[in-house]
Amino acid sequence: MKRLFSITACIALAAGTVVAQTPAVPAFDVATIKLSQPETAGPLIGISAGRLTLTSFTFKELMMYAYWIHPSQVLGAAGWTDSEKFDIVAKPEGGQTPEEQLRKMLQTLLADRFKLKFHRDKKLLPAYALVVGENGPNMKARTPGDGGPGFRLVPQGPRLPGRNASVAQLAFVLQAVVMDRPVLDETGLTGNFDFDLSWTPNETQFGGRGGKMTADPDSPDIFTAVQEQLGLNLEPQKGPVAVLVIDHVERPTDN
Repeated sequence: MKRLFSITACIALAAGTVVAQTPAVPAFDVATIKLSQPETAGPLIGISAGRLTLTSFTFKELMMYAYWIHPSQVLGAAGWTDSEKFDIVAKPEGGQTPEEQLRKMLQTLLADRFKLKFHRDKKLLPAYALVVGENGPNMKARTPGDGGPGFRLVPQGPRLPGRNASVAQLAFVLQAVVMDRPVLDETGLTGNFDFDLSWTPNETQFGGRGGKMTADPDSPDIFTAVQEQLGLNLEPQKGPVAVLVIDHVERPTDN
């Protein structure tokens, strides 16, 4: 095979053409997919030693994580994509891999194993813009090698402790778990932070379960909490929002 490529390249160069290699599509080295047990809690995300573990995810939630979007930004899905839940354990070659690259690999996995095909469009949707507050951010900035705790950003009811987390990751968790519409990171902030966010949820949050959750009676609503505790603002807006329109999807192939 190498010999054939070498001859082909020489012929092309002799003819005065340039041979361009197609960049490799990011993909996992090994990945298993199975149906979740009914009692399994989720959705849960785990990243350890470069391995990505997604527990009790619907297909629509897998798309949410792979493309960092809100459920309202996924259109045209079949009924099972919002009800059947899957466990995925995937490992790239070479160990430690940035989360952004893991999500790109997940995009490839969805195309390969779920036969996903979609096109992009825009739709007028209500959303929240996450922006920097008047007095600037009120979060502890992390520096490389500072010895602080590792990444953690898991909601505990109406409490969200963040450790070594970016604002983009915060916006994703807010839109994926808490809020009823997309949350767009428009802060321009880079780097990672430590913070603690606690609030009193209402009936529009946590998929309609927020009004039944127990919270500290002194906790403010989420808009005030984000402003006072993080130095950011959640601003309601309505405008064109990117959406993914599913053209074709199948239940996953065997491992």
